[in-house]
Amino acid sequence: MSSRNTGWALRPAFANILGVDASRKPGRDNRAGGLTVEASHTRRAFAVASVTAWQTFRRREIGDWDASASAESDEAFYDDIRVFSQELRIASRDSARFEWLGGVYAAREALDARFYSDFTDVPGLGAAARTQYGQRASVAALFGQVGLPLSAVWRLVGGVRMEYEHRQLDGLTTGFIAPAVTFVPPTNRSLLTRLPSAKLAFEYRPSSRTLAWVGVNRGIKSGGFTAYNTTNVAQLAAFAPERVDALEVGAKLQPTRSLRVNAATYLYDYRDQQVLSTVYDNVSRGPIGRIANAKRSRVLGMETEVVWEPARGVEIAPFAAVTGGTFREFFTTDAQASVAAGREVQRDFSGERLPIPRVSLGGAATITRVLRSQLWRAQLSASYRDTQQASRVIFSPQYDLPSYTLVNATLTWQRASSPFTVELWARNLTGRQYDITRNFFLNAQVAAAGAPRTVGVRIRVSDTSR
Repeated sequence: MSSRNTGWALRPAFANILGVDASRKPGRDNRAGGLTVEASHTRRAFAVASVTAWQTFRRREIGDWDASASAESDEAFYDDIRVFSQELRIASRDSARFEWLGGVYAAREALDARFYSDFTDVPGLGAAARTQYGQRASVAALFGQVGLPLSAVWRLVGGVRMEYEHRQLDGLTTGFIAPAVTFVPPTNRSLLTRLPSAKLAFEYRPSSRTLAWVGVNRGIKSGGFTAYNTTNVAQLAAFAPERVDALEVGAKLQPTRSLRVNAATYLYDYRDQQVLSTVYDNVSRGPIGRIANAKRSRVLGMETEVVWEPARGVEIAPFAAVTGGTFREFFTTDAQASVAAGREVQRDFSGERLPIPRVSLGGAATITRVLRSQLWRAQLSASYRDTQQASRVIFSPQYDLPSYTLVNATLTWQRASSPFTVELWARNLTGRQYDITRNFFLNAQVAAAGAPRTVGVRIRVSDTSR
């Protein structure tokens, strides 16, 4: 199997629906725009700031998810997004002993979307489908934070945010284009969220070279809707906001002038974690993705990084991270069992691993030298990513991502007082072949390959007159 060749193609009738040439290759024609207006006013004891922003995004994208000439999952997306936000905050001046901040935030979001899918070569479907819908969201929030020195070496930091969000799914409909068949008539859904988030941390700084902290945080991730093409209205049920209570203990140390160490350990306790699950579709006789909520799950990990300068101009910077997580309470559709049974099968996934790599290792070695008024810097770096088990909610073991190691290198040159910097770089120096995702779509088995060996030259120009 070649990792370079592709066989994608658009069916002429589908290309005609999209208004593009049948020889059109997968690609994007996206446009983003925005305007931000900032204003501030400073008094002796406090400062007031306002940030007003308008953003737009226009998505025009054609994809062939199976990368073959078969019309199983040719896709076209047409999205228009508009966002307006306003934030007003008041904060103490930097010189104040008791630091405080408070403010309000409001935003309005609008999405108008339609997308087309060509399922002509899929048994049981045999046609092109169109899904279209709108989404609207209104957000309002109050927030505040304080920083209070408890002693010469201890400091307390606390904050809270109360957010109100109303999210609306407007008129989602799915159906075949020709012959005209409607599977889901225009359907509306709504979701109202009122949840607080907060943080509390104690910092210990006995010297300029030592900082330790322990903190607890509660974070909130908005709920929403899974807006896929579907024949199963159950897929459109709103998924709830995700809540995580995090405990973190860490330290930043500089025991000597040439050695710095950062380390942290953390525990994330989730409620209603948002997880990609499925519903079984009786028309395509297969699963269709749906975001579901795992009632309880947990992640535990630790990470450390070291920067060591054993000699002048030499820097060695290794890092390591170990992470693990499990579903503690989660009952949802088993995609593989549903396909085998030809009907929706529910299963308890409590105790199953979360789909995250357990071990990540790496580091960089950098040598910098000045020779005859010329700066030379050489860097060699490597990173290792452990095997990542695919989510057993949807995938079998054949979709697990094997471990891999990537090596990168950079050589930089600059003449003294010159505005030019020349950099020769190489990514994936050993040409390692690896996948970053593995998936399936109806009958198509899909994998996204990682970038191959890539080399290049970068020239930077900077103003040296200042």
